Amino acid sequence: MISLWLPLTISLHIANPTMSDKGQIVPLDMGRLPVLEGDTCGPSNGLNLVITHGWATDSVFTQNFKHMFPEYRITLIDLPGYGKNRSLDAYADDFYKTSLMLNASIPNGSILICWSLSSLYGIKACTLPDSNIKALINVCGTPRFPDEPGNRGFHKRYIDKLKASFNQHNFLRLLRLFYSIQGKSSGGERIIECFNNFSVPSFKVLEAGIRHMMQCDERSDLKKLSQPSLHIFGSNDLLVPKEQLENIEKLDKKGIIIDGASHLPFITHPEIFKEIINVFLLKNNLLSVEGKV
Repeated sequence: MISLWLPLTISLHIANPTMSDKGQIVPLDMGRLPVLEGDTCGPSNGLNLVITHGWATDSVFTQNFKHMFPEYRITLIDLPGYGKNRSLDAYADDFYKTSLMLNASIPNGSILICWSLSSLYGIKACTLPDSNIKALINVCGTPRFPDEPGNRGFHKRYIDKLKASFNQHNFLRLLRLFYSIQGKSSGGERIIECFNNFSVPSFKVLEAGIRHMMQCDERSDLKKLSQPSLHIFGSNDLLVPKEQLENIEKLDKKGIIIDGASHLPFITHPEIFKEIINVFLLKNNLLSVEGKV
């Protein structure tokens, strides 16, 4: 059993929540923003776990959450421009609208599990005045991706190199190279299988993700988060290094490192990953009657 102490408490955008004449926050209106489609399974009265994917992936990569947590109500959501929401690619460039759409698309009181790049949208969604999120779990994600003074992250020279070399003519080749490297770790066959079966998003959607990774800074939002949160890292992750745990602890949040894991621990280390999630839910009294550990 994992010994994990977890507390009960736990940028870039185009708009902010409006203020009333009395200085009170007025919930943002979704207006005509569309709802993100998702793939849902599990008992209708189970605890809602909502999972979002990372950059250059979609819900094909998160399918094994269904098998890991059959006792819960699992919803796999594709971000704008990806998978089932490929037609919503016009929204992919807008960080704030993506966060709004995510919050409005999940059941009230859900546990949100964000992998990699989507952790940025998840943090922002948690801070919205009308947030539907009961707790946040970030997997190999961070509120600030680039490595810079005070933030041990993905080295900026690699991000700059990626941006410089990533273009409409070679992005598919770079994606194949990226996943061939990921596929050399444990669980590699499953990773390659996911890559071969997912719907590759457009170049402009992928470019928008790189821009959000370079520019967005959700550290202040994460620090003021009121929901319980957990941050999971892999000891061998080259994209979001394990040193990010130090950054998270500076923001008074808690995390854990999975020894031997890289960037996809839910595929490569499913048993320990499941135990970590369940311990977090139990420690924070988030389990429903139907969703017992």
